[in-house]
Amino acid sequence: MRFPKNAVLKSVSFNSDLSCFICAIAPSAESKGGYSVFATSEFARLAWREFEEGGFGLAKLVDHVNIVLLVGLRKSPSGFSDKAVVFYDDARRKILWDVKLPSLVLSLECKRNLLVIAIDGSIFVYRIAPNFSNITFETSIATMPSPQGLCALSAGDTALQTVIAYPAPLRHGAVGL
Repeated sequence: MRFPKNAVLKSVSFNSDLSCFICAIAPSAESKGGYSVFATSEFARLAWREFEEGGFGLAKLVDHVNIVLLVGLRKSPSGFSDKAVVFYDDARRKILWDVKLPSLVLSLECKRNLLVIAIDGSIFVYRIAPNFSNITFETSIATMPSPQGLCALSAGDTALQTVIAYPAPLRHGAVGL
């Protein structure tokens, strides 16, 4: 697995079935920013996308389809921001949707039908329609201040199996579900 010379790795995450992982790359003096997708079985690079204008702080794969969730950096490619999550169709190289937030996106979790975005002090939950035809806001959850954007999303497929864990408000050291 090779990255451009002196590339700055910002995030790494697996897709839901663990068959692939994606790396967000920030630009450096010697390389452009972008993202790279690898297969876990043979560690082969499946995709490398460079962007002239900047790179990404976070990147996530939605299942094993060609939809990538990207969060920009201060210096981001056109159409991307550090205060938004962009649904990007890698096959068509096109932005499908973006979800704008009131402050920096610190972390995100997703599965095919659900998106969880953490900013400092809050989590936002969105429902993803089949075939990514629509994204709708479900709820926001107050959390303890969390500069790391701590949150986790269970891997279950049904609503009863879906659990979001986060730093509970009002009590240090407690976990909300």
